Amino acid sequence: MFIDRRLNPSNNVIELWSCRWENRKGRPARKVYLQKICDEQQVRSAAAAALSEKVVMDSSFRTPQRTLDLDAYPGCSYTVWASTPAIVWTANRPQERGIHVHVHDGSTRVVDDTFGEVVLNGVPLERSKLIEAMIARSVI
Repeated sequence: MFIDRRLNPSNNVIELWSCRWENRKGRPARKVYLQKICDEQQVRSAAAAALSEKVVMDSSFRTPQRTLDLDAYPGCSYTVWASTPAIVWTANRPQERGIHVHVHDGSTRVVDDTFGEVVLNGVPLERSKLIEAMIARSVI
């Protein structure tokens, strides 16, 4: 058995779960979530909290109404990630909660923005899946 992190898409809270691998003959191995242990708590130093309280101009969030179809950029490279809250936010406008995208045509960046919806191969990307992938790649 092992412990794994799992994003609850209904509330975007990261949960810690007790898990095991299931190996059935003729089928690929799969992870089985046995029991939720707790919600993961954010680690935030007192100094970071104090700084954030002093310099955050607008603590609200909004989802942009912009949509990007990556299929409209054939031959270009792209990077996508779920936008996450800033520790220090000094802009006098809400932060955007969505999917941030960089599209490059060679060495020229042609897109650098946050979108409410991003489509790839005709399918909308799921922000929660991007967050899961980011967490899986994080070094703790």
